[in-house]
Parts: sequence; structure tokens; C-alpha cells
Amino acid sequence: MTRSNPAAHAKTLVLRHIADYALFMSGVFRERLKYRGQITYYRDHGRNAFARCARLEPNPEHAAVLNRVSHDFEPISNALDQLWHRRLPVAQAADLSPLAALWRA
Repeated sequence: MTRSNPAAHAKTLVLRHIADYALFMSGVFRERLKYRGQITYYRDHGRNAFARCARLEPNPEHAAVLNRVSHDFEPISNALDQLWHRRLPVAQAADLSPLAALWRA
């Protein structure tokens, strides 16, 4: 991808956003996605978006990182979930939403 190809650049930006968003949602809002039956959907689409970004990435070092995140999507998502529960325990503030707990931290 080069800056001279705006279509490829736009496609990469959209894919990267999908990948990052899916990782964030599957890690931080896991219970909500499980409740709605969407956790597998987010994991599959996030993993696939990171892999597609890696194929489009011209820098081999960046492509290797994106491939690694695609391959290890679930363990990274699990780490985000654990971090979320350790740093922002919502159980102590049961009357607050997860976002409210985030702002209080």
C-alpha cells in the first residue's frame, strides 16, 4: 500500500478499524457479547481483519506483527478481559455501567 493509491489506503484503514474494534469489544465487553451470542462473530471477524491487514501491509515487520495478532487474537482478547476486570472491577460499583467505571478510574 502506498499513499499514491487512495483506494488501497482507505481499504486498509477500514480493515484496521474493524480489527481493532473487534479486539477491543471481545476483550473489554466480553460478557455483553456472550450474552448477545456475538463473541464468536467478533473473534472471527477480528482475526480475519488482522490477517487481511497483514497481507496488504508493505512493511514486512509490520505485517509480521499483524499476522501475530491475527494468530493470537483469542489470547490477546483474554488478556484484555483480565486486565479490564483487574483494573476496573465493575462488581464494586454494581450501580455503574462499565463505561462509568472506566471514567471513575
